[in-house]
Order: sequence, then structure tokens, then C-alpha cells
Amino acid sequence: MFFDKLLIIGSGSICINVIKSLIEKDVKPICLLYKEHPISSLSMMLKNKGLEHYTFDDKNKLKEFLESINDNTLILSVNNIYLFPKSVVRKPNIKIINFHNALLPYHRGMNAPTWTIFEQDKFAGITWHIVNENIDDGDIIIQKKIELNNTETALYLIKQLMTLAFCAYKEIEDDILNWTIKTTPMPKTNTIQIHYSKDVPNNGFYNEKWDNLKKSAFLRALDWGCINQFQKPKLIKNDEVFIINNYKINKTNTSDIEIELSLENLKISRGGDF
Repeated sequence: MFFDKLLIIGSGSICINVIKSLIEKDVKPICLLYKEHPISSLSMMLKNKGLEHYTFDDKNKLKEFLESINDNTLILSVNNIYLFPKSVVRKPNIKIINFHNALLPYHRGMNAPTWTIFEQDKFAGITWHIVNENIDDGDIIIQKKIELNNTETALYLIKQLMTLAFCAYKEIEDDILNWTIKTTPMPKTNTIQIHYSKDVPNNGFYNEKWDNLKKSAFLRALDWGCINQFQKPKLIKNDEVFIINNYKINKTNTSDIEIELSLENLKISRGGDF
């Protein structure tokens, strides 16, 4: 391996799979857990395998740790919510590679699958890229995409993209470890918006004036299943705010949309008609 140390920071199944793949190559990564639940599957795996790992709940403590690194070090950012400060990115002895669940430069920032669905993109995808001083802006190592069919929920799309991302990682793993990767510059544009964690499509409100495909996209974009990534979508009717507790979309006829509201148990069907 080209590097003296390999650190990995992230969460979820893809992070676990990358760690297992590294172990198979006799590479033992040092794992950094940032705001990770102590009994998460990742935490348990690290303990069971006896891998060196450190837990951080304070971003400043993590920054201090990374700034103290003097060895020639590779950091893999895999499904990671920590934003590397410039003081770390600028260190000449550190290289950072990040996985992002969108086809960059589109949907930089947080919750990319939600925005991919809401904006009714024809394709979704993943990007492995070098980390620079800007958000999701560094040179691209590899991208892969899938075609969308207007039925995916955010949760379903996330699972698809995680699988796709690991397949892409396996293609570039040897080049990453030996630092023989080939990159292409990130396309530059002034029209691409960065999505922050506080951002919600249409501020979380269902619009009855949307066409049926947009209504469907909005509902599916906020559907993370049992993961409470967003508050439930809302609808304004007669100056009252209703919470959309459930919805149903006919997959063979997308004009057939049904939503259930919380207050008067009102039901909207056929694309928004009461």
C-alpha cells in the first residue's frame, strides 16, 4: 500500500462492506466513528474484529485528531456526515476520498436521493471523488448511474445507490490503495445548488396545483420509511395545516394518488380532488 495509514470515517452497510474488503486485502483501517450510536452494527463489528477505532461526538475534537496526523495517510469518507475543515484538507500528507450518493456536480450536499426524486431526474447515481476545500467539488474518480422509473421512494433509492457505490469501489480499490487513480475534473457550473440538512423540498408542503407526477415525486422524495430523516409532509387546506400520515400511488397509473390526512381524516384522491 502506498500509504502509511488508512483511516475510514462513515456509517451504514456500505462502510461495513468497505472495511471488510480492506481486511480481505490485509489492510487494517483505523475507524473513526462520528456521532455513531454505540450499539450500531458498525460499532459492534469493529469491536468484534478488534479493529482500532475512535469515537467522536464533538466535531472540534475530531478536527484536532485529524490535524495531529503526520503520517502519509489516506482517509476514506464513506456515507459520512462530517465536513472536513480546510486545515485538514490542506495537509500535504493527507489524501481524502469521498463517496457521494448523486451524480455530481448535481445534488451536492445532504439528502441527495431526496432531491434527485423531487426534481424528477431521469437518472440517479453515485460518485467517488477527491475531497477538496469545497463541498462535493473535488476531481471525480468514478461515477455510475441507474435510470429512474418514477416509483422509487427515497429509502428504496438509497439502498440501490449503496449497492451501486460498493460495486464502483471494488473497481477502484487497488488504484486507491496504490494511489494510481486517474481522475477527471469536476464539471464547473454556477447553477448547481448545495443542499443543506435544513433544506426540505417545498419546505415540506404538498402543493395541490402540481401535476400528478410532481405530487408523486414529492411524496416519494420524503419517504425514508422508518428513518425519521424529515418530518411528515404537510398540506394547507382552508387555512389549516394537515399532516399527511400516509399515501398510496398506483404504480400502473400515476394519476391515481391517494393521501390520508391527520385532522378530519380527509382523503384526497385522483391527483388532489376532494
